[in-house]
Amino acid sequence: MILKTIVVGSIMENCYLAGDANELLVIDPGGDAEKILAEIEKNSYRVKYIVVTHCHSDHIGAVNAVKERTGAKIVLSERSIRKKIMRYFEFREKRDGSSSFCIEGSRQDFADYLSVDKSALSRELNKMKKDGLIDFNGDNFTILQKL
Repeated sequence: MILKTIVVGSIMENCYLAGDANELLVIDPGGDAEKILAEIEKNSYRVKYIVVTHCHSDHIGAVNAVKERTGAKIVLSERSIRKKIMRYFEFREKRDGSSSFCIEGSRQDFADYLSVDKSALSRELNKMKKDGLIDFNGDNFTILQKL
């Protein structure tokens, strides 16, 4: 597992390299494209995705240069709670090989993981159940339909 921090840009923003040598994420490449690319090329990493957590200039300054040099896809973080939940559920479905799974930890842990308020998470989960997207009982979830 690779997890490296590269401090970039005039305000010293953290850019992260995460994953493994064959499927690396570049998270928030805010500046100093050549510094980021030098680390990638020095280690022969294969960049699959550039993840932008939000679109402030200190998080996107080197996106185009990294994309052009690596051919990586750009992924913007989801803004809506529903999309965050579904993105996580799709990850779990792929990882676990099943559309049914158990969420580890408490509902508060899940809310913290998604960076959302626990009450808002619970409301959205209930709406998604009502809309026929998911079913759940406690911490056991099943994806019924994709967005």
